[in-house]
Amino acid sequence: MALPVSEFLSAFVIGVILIMGAKLIFIDKILEPEKFVVFLAGVLSLTTPLKSFARANTFIQQSKAVFQRISQILSLPKEDKGGKIEFGRFKEKIEFKNVWFSYNGNKWALKNVSFVIKKGEKVALIGHSGAGKTTIIDLLLGFYKPQKGGIFVDGKNLFDYNLHSWRKKISIMPQEPFLFSGTLKENILYVSDVSDKELKDVLKKVGLNKPVDIEVGENGVMLSVGEKQRVTLARAILKKPEILILDEPTSSVDIETENKINKLIEEIAENKTLIIIAHRLNTIKKVDKVIVLENGEIKKIAKPFEILQEKGVGKWEK
Repeated sequence: MALPVSEFLSAFVIGVILIMGAKLIFIDKILEPEKFVVFLAGVLSLTTPLKSFARANTFIQQSKAVFQRISQILSLPKEDKGGKIEFGRFKEKIEFKNVWFSYNGNKWALKNVSFVIKKGEKVALIGHSGAGKTTIIDLLLGFYKPQKGGIFVDGKNLFDYNLHSWRKKISIMPQEPFLFSGTLKENILYVSDVSDKELKDVLKKVGLNKPVDIEVGENGVMLSVGEKQRVTLARAILKKPEILILDEPTSSVDIETENKINKLIEEIAENKTLIIIAHRLNTIKKVDKVIVLENGEIKKIAKPFEILQEKGVGKWEK
């Protein structure tokens, strides 16, 4: 309200002065016109600094909001960096052993979850929203610790490793892509330093035929949802990870692009361990096994063709 109120008050005051001046000059005849003009010029010269003063409150409120947000971030507890063991290469397997986890201490998000993902294996996690798929990924990345049970990588507890060294071996394509204000190139190369040719080759593979110097806008507003997904897939590929996590990699693209992305995923995941959170049945056809989650529990672990043959399997597909 600061700007419209200050503009209104300025116009109102000038209007009142003009009316009073007209009365003193033409009716009362006690004021010379040239003196009034000088006075009016003086009043008008004051309006700009007065408006700036009125707008100062706007900047104060903006700064206050920014300060509160920065204070919230600075007051966050320090993240657990894990243990002192530097993670080298992924050699054998990831094992969830009797894992129980709750975000708020009341309702269990995961209940007695146990499974093994071997090196080079392609695994799909499927289930309704809230079944626990994303929670498994959050635990695997070390964002949270399970309340019961443990997560083991190559025979050692995940939190015995330095988590930074562990995460360097992982690329994740999130379901909701986030892009920074800047160019397409800047949004991709912050994860790895590659040549322009390699960057263009990857963009071509993911079906994103745009100049690398195009501005994407804040949070990628200049791109469609499908294009933003392909940008995050390009990021994940260029990091050259040992473990690749894809969260709904084709949820916002058309059928033709979905087929291209699925084919590309097959190529890049050939010598990698792949974990896919999936709703579309096409995404799980060529994985080694499917983990079906329901209400935080593992309902079954099966081969893709067994899942696809089940009656009513489409209930997991969006």
